[in-house]
Amino acid sequence: MAGPDEESTREPRVDRLGGVFYRFWSAATSSNLADGMLLTAMPLVGALLTDDPLLISGLVAARFLPWLLFGPLSGVLVDRVDRAQAMTAAAALRATTMGTLAVLVAMDLATIWVLYAAMFLIMSGETVYDIGARSLLPRLVRAHQLDRANSRLEGGRVVTEDCAGAPLAGLLFATAAALPLASAAGAYAVAALLLLGIPLSMRRPPAPEGTTDGPPPVSRRSVGQSLLDGIRYVLGTPILRGLLMLNVTIMLSLQMGIAVLVLFAQQRLGVPASLYGVFLAAMAMGAFLGATCVSRLVATLGRAAVIRSALLGMAGAMLAFGLAPNAYAGALCLGLFGFAITTTNVANTVILQTMIPDELRGRTIGAYRMLGWGLAPIGALTGGLLGRLDLSLPYVAGASLALLAVLTLWSLIGRAAHLANEMGTARPAGDAA
Repeated sequence: MAGPDEESTREPRVDRLGGVFYRFWSAATSSNLADGMLLTAMPLVGALLTDDPLLISGLVAARFLPWLLFGPLSGVLVDRVDRAQAMTAAAALRATTMGTLAVLVAMDLATIWVLYAAMFLIMSGETVYDIGARSLLPRLVRAHQLDRANSRLEGGRVVTEDCAGAPLAGLLFATAAALPLASAAGAYAVAALLLLGIPLSMRRPPAPEGTTDGPPPVSRRSVGQSLLDGIRYVLGTPILRGLLMLNVTIMLSLQMGIAVLVLFAQQRLGVPASLYGVFLAAMAMGAFLGATCVSRLVATLGRAAVIRSALLGMAGAMLAFGLAPNAYAGALCLGLFGFAITTTNVANTVILQTMIPDELRGRTIGAYRMLGWGLAPIGALTGGLLGRLDLSLPYVAGASLALLAVLTLWSLIGRAAHLANEMGTARPAGDAA
């Protein structure tokens, strides 16, 4: 007998996502390609400058610190302005910063502190780009298409960021350290150009009921009041508050391992720098499979079962990776990890997109990311400190923390999935114009 998770996620077989969505998707994949090159090349350049696990973990801290400082502000911005235009400006900032860093690396003027600064600026742009993308997507497709649209976006991300961007960055790095950085700058610029084609009618939040002029009630409020709106909505909604606790804990556990991944791969598993991106592609293959299967898994098993199983699988894969005896076993663990984390990301994203009203979506997601992702540097620095003792410790500790979080919040995951499915069913045909 079909349960609530199953009934509310079925969709018509012939139901195209539309040309506007695919333009948006193309911009996202171009940006993802740049991300893949960035996130692979930065640790490799850092490893040329230092072999201290704590200093290398500083790159991960710099990656997530902007979410703590600017996440809610970026959300307020996204709720007040043309969302596609804000994303375009963010992509342009990232392209400029990457291009400048490529020149500095080519001239042998880069230091670990220059890498920190570049990572901070690029990820500051990401706070606007990512919140804008997640807020804009429900305006481009209908409610019942969100699982499929998010799956397509995640599949595109995996192919371009992990399968293409990461290996390409490793190969380009073997030729010249600046090449993957310059290539990433170009991909960010392409994303900015593609976003200019999103129709104006879809770019801004819709007018609240009873108004006709779009978002004036938002813009009349002060920035401080708007910031508090998002934080209050997250902390004042029991299910969102519980999901936030889960997100914070999972992010802390993930960053413990990611912070020392390049050193673990090179020093423990014997992966050469030129093949580091290829090694990471194992995670991409698992993630692509997860993105391909997730909508069917949700329809068959239910959203709650998918999220729970994926989180348990993620913890197990992390533990096994930390104990892996060689690169082949490590690659297998990365593949399982990629499948698990992608599956839970897609299934959980739909919960947030469904539960948060469109006029509040930007600042609420900003507050959610500030509190969830903004604390990730703590996990990264903890991983760096543990890595100084033994490079396996961050993975053992991270897996244990993730397992504890899933078991503690087991019932909340079920309630969140059930409520999101009910709200998705009750939602009008769609926000898409």
